[in-house]
Amino acid sequence: MRKNLIILFSTALLGACSLAPDFALPEMQVPETLKNVQNQNTAERAEENIWWQKFGSEELSSLITKAATENNDLISASARIEQAQALARQAGSPLWPILTAGGDAQRNFNNKPSASQHPAQNSYNVGSGLSYELDLFGRLRNAANAADESAIASQYDRDALHLSITAQTAEAYFNLLALNQRITNAENNLKNAHDILSITQSKFDSGAISELEISQQRNLAELEEATLAALKQQRETTKNLLAILLAQTPGTFTTKDTYLEKLLPPSVAPVLPAELIARRPDIKSLEASLRAANFNIGAARAAFFPSLSLSASSSLAATPASAPAIVLSSLVASITAPLFTGGELEGRLENATAQQKELAAEYRKTVLTAFGEAENALYGVQTADMRLKSLTAAAGSARKAYAASTTRFKAGAVDYVTLLDTQNALFNAEDALAQAQADRLTASVELFKAIGGGWNNN
Repeated sequence: MRKNLIILFSTALLGACSLAPDFALPEMQVPETLKNVQNQNTAERAEENIWWQKFGSEELSSLITKAATENNDLISASARIEQAQALARQAGSPLWPILTAGGDAQRNFNNKPSASQHPAQNSYNVGSGLSYELDLFGRLRNAANAADESAIASQYDRDALHLSITAQTAEAYFNLLALNQRITNAENNLKNAHDILSITQSKFDSGAISELEISQQRNLAELEEATLAALKQQRETTKNLLAILLAQTPGTFTTKDTYLEKLLPPSVAPVLPAELIARRPDIKSLEASLRAANFNIGAARAAFFPSLSLSASSSLAATPASAPAIVLSSLVASITAPLFTGGELEGRLENATAQQKELAAEYRKTVLTAFGEAENALYGVQTADMRLKSLTAAAGSARKAYAASTTRFKAGAVDYVTLLDTQNALFNAEDALAQAQADRLTASVELFKAIGGGWNNN
């Protein structure tokens, strides 16, 4: 151990080099392509556009712009960046010489002055000092670099939060429009239920049907009223969520757009796995944190070796009534070396090394999570497309079946059970279609988010 320390000490003296280990990202197996990629040649690159504008909603773009500037979580993240940058400036200050200045004035009184002495004398002293620590082993430089990388990591943390807030805003907006559509469907279904209730009441009055049928239809109408109330509650909850995201008082949020029909999900070209690592801000944040940990190891290693400091001072002392001013100057070089610290330095190095290991594991996990999120989002877009296509057809068939059964029920060609079945099928199909439309838009948002789209263009 002593021999190794001597070698390191000699090398640092000659080259004033850093003792930080060579930086390398944790080794991982990165696939060449993502499994669920489809239509990559015809889709648009996410990094070439601000993705939320591709949905064709000016209101959505306005909401996201407002969230980017007024969301309280983002404001807090910006403040954390300022704090990290301030700490970085503090960490870099020991690399510069420290210059100080001072002075004092004193008045002395003589209670029994002689004939040649003045009863009071004034004295003045003005001086300045300069001190500087030679960073022979890179301890100060490594500490400053670590703080710089931590500040960079805080910026990427804000980018990741911005991407998340943007996605939350878009998804809540789509959900709100879907709830508007579902409420309209429920209101129409309730109206249909009351219309059929009137028909069944007439048939009951004429003795064509029993009390069972009219009771079933009355029960159905009451259930539709309960469903409508639940949907309205969900809409208010979603409005309040959007209000909080936009830093507005809950209960005051309103939208101009009403339904989802005019919004079209854009096609998205997924990036390659290697590009994904470079695009995701959460991964970039961990990379910066790993660099900071690497520099911290270098600073901890350098603390084992001596430090050399230089200081110079100059002062001007004067007592005008008795003697001319005197100039005093000094130059001092001092060296200090840790001999026994009770394990403090060893503990610092062990802690810095353990932090690097922890961050390396977190980095690998985050990369794997990013791959998983991208695969899930790609598959989610495919399944959402298929589901939307099937439910669109199902809703069209349900409308035709309900219209035909209503006409035939009035004519007495079908029984009440058939009409009830087609009525329930219509509502369920239209409600599922509205949800599927929102899910398809949300699937695109999740894909943009998974591949880190848009955060570096703001």
